[in-house]
Amino acid sequence: MPRLASEMPPDSEATITSQRRGVCLIILNRYQTAANNFGLWKDYLYRPSHDPDATVAAENLYRPHLSAILPQRAQAEEASLYTNRTVELLLDWQNSGSSAKSNNELNCLVKEVLLHPKFKLDELSKFNATRENQKVDAIEEQSQLGYLRGFHHANIIIEVPSGSKDNAPRSFSIPGLYYRKITTLI
Repeated sequence: MPRLASEMPPDSEATITSQRRGVCLIILNRYQTAANNFGLWKDYLYRPSHDPDATVAAENLYRPHLSAILPQRAQAEEASLYTNRTVELLLDWQNSGSSAKSNNELNCLVKEVLLHPKFKLDELSKFNATRENQKVDAIEEQSQLGYLRGFHHANIIIEVPSGSKDNAPRSFSIPGLYYRKITTLI
């Protein structure tokens, strides 16, 4: 650390060095383009000196559907990625909407529902899941057995502390306890 001239002995040559401190000033010049027809815009941290998309060819800004670039015969051959049209429809349904439809659940749907001997496709022509669930809920509300169907029955024994470390806890039997597994509620 440099010493000041007043701190140095008078007979010594004083060399005073000064340290220069730099100040760094950062100026953000945020730039946001106007929204296009699709409601999309670009947001830059600073004003660009050129248009970054000027060198991108228009055909690289989109990916055309196979039907736009393949002839009809080649498209028919290329579209046969699936075993058959039914498998394609099932997998398209599985991969749409919610991601909660696993492969195991789809296999279960096919094996336990669609391939069941009592399953009749023509009975689904006016199917509405909301209406059917409301019907079942109304019936289950009227029937206590329907309400208890999701519950398990158990006889349990619990120990209740006496409140004193000298006395042992007392055991109580609780017959007919109905409970529901928390995993069925989640």
